[in-house]
Amino acid sequence: MYEKYKARGKVKFQDDVILTPSSWFLPTFNWKEEGNFRQKCNSQNLTKQQGVVCDHLERKSYKNGALPHEAFTVHHWAHSYSHYFQNLKQIDIRELIPNITIT
Repeated sequence: MYEKYKARGKVKFQDDVILTPSSWFLPTFNWKEEGNFRQKCNSQNLTKQQGVVCDHLERKSYKNGALPHEAFTVHHWAHSYSHYFQNLKQIDIRELIPNITIT
């Protein structure tokens, strides 16, 4: 995977922290949440990013469809570790690393 990412020309330094495209690791969502997503997407108080996600879900009729060929995992994988951090406070990475450059 690292070599694949490196081939895209994204790696600048040997010790870079790499954030790969979401289509590589979690390109699907939990289908049991479809009703919840529909309800949230019908809300009038969506942020711009939420609107983008809802438009995407609407175009896909709220279905996952076929997996992208580059996918390594699907959302089910998250169940193997997610119970460890479900109740933890989220921290913006900029609080931890003030001078971070996100590209």
